[in-house]
Amino acid sequence: MKLKIATLFLLIHGLAVGADERWSTAIVAGVQIANTSNDTGSTAGVVCNVAKDSCLAYVRLPTVDCQDKDEYPMMLNSSVGAAPLTATCTTWGDSKYYVFDNFSITVQAFESGGEVGFAMPMAGGQFRVIRFKTIGATAAIKEARQTPAPKPSSRKSELNL
Repeated sequence: MKLKIATLFLLIHGLAVGADERWSTAIVAGVQIANTSNDTGSTAGVVCNVAKDSCLAYVRLPTVDCQDKDEYPMMLNSSVGAAPLTATCTTWGDSKYYVFDNFSITVQAFESGGEVGFAMPMAGGQFRVIRFKTIGATAAIKEARQTPAPKPSSRKSELNL
């Protein structure tokens, strides 16, 4: 799953949709991505290696101060309820990401409709909260988890039909 992941996530920043916060999909370096961004520049999404039947859910904040491979507690909240999560700080390229330990709960929240929020404990008893809209998440994640259709060949047929 970690094949060329640094390059992949350098490209993802340009794939997040922006102002309307709708989810989008892309295929980059052999993996499929469904993601969204919010008005603070944070990104949430799912990256799948269909060949290995493996997916990860993540959040990237523009200003992350986490230590690579350390685990961080978070609380997830959506219209389907709240759940505690653990996220591992992972560095891909020049950016740090929180990769969630429980893919199914995170995806269920992404696909819940409305908004999904993540609360992270900070120093001094504070919490950092980030929210994302889930418009289009279900279709985008479904697409990212499926084998893409083969592209039609641009080669001309050698048959003279």
